[in-house]
Amino acid sequence: MRLPQLLRRFLRETEASLTVELVIMLPVLLWGYVATSVFFDAYNVQSNAAKATYTIADLLSRQREEVDAQFLGEAHDLFDWLLAGNGVSALRVSSVSYDVEDEAYDVHWSYTSGGRPLQTDVSIADHAGQLPDLPEGDYVIVVETWLNYVPSFSVGLPSQTFENFTVTAPRFMPKLEYDG
Repeated sequence: MRLPQLLRRFLRETEASLTVELVIMLPVLLWGYVATSVFFDAYNVQSNAAKATYTIADLLSRQREEVDAQFLGEAHDLFDWLLAGNGVSALRVSSVSYDVEDEAYDVHWSYTSGGRPLQTDVSIADHAGQLPDLPEGDYVIVVETWLNYVPSFSVGLPSQTFENFTVTAPRFMPKLEYDG
């Protein structure tokens, strides 16, 4: 018989063994179920990391007093708590203004925890496209977070770091001061 005839006969065949079908399809169905849950978990963790970053930025924007290393360390603990321990994280908070004469952003202070370097005038220039245009004398708070994510199962999704960068203005003071 020719190949097309064999294929048509195979497709018309309606008798089969349930056991054979189960052995063939069960691994595919299980992989699909596990892969779906891993991809959903990754999306959920990434979304929650972004929301937690916004929460930390909002917390800092509402401060009426200067912050210190203990306060910012507790903010990092809050970030970890909001993510329910879904990976190793890092936090960096900086106070930034714009120097009209130099046409560059200035970092007035920076705090970091989790092994990331401090933000500097040179490194903040890499984020110039993410920072708003500021008039002379205005300050913003830059909150950056990193979360290392490792999938529960190996389904083709690599381990990765979710990075978030958000900028907010102090609400009740001209600038957020740091005592550290």
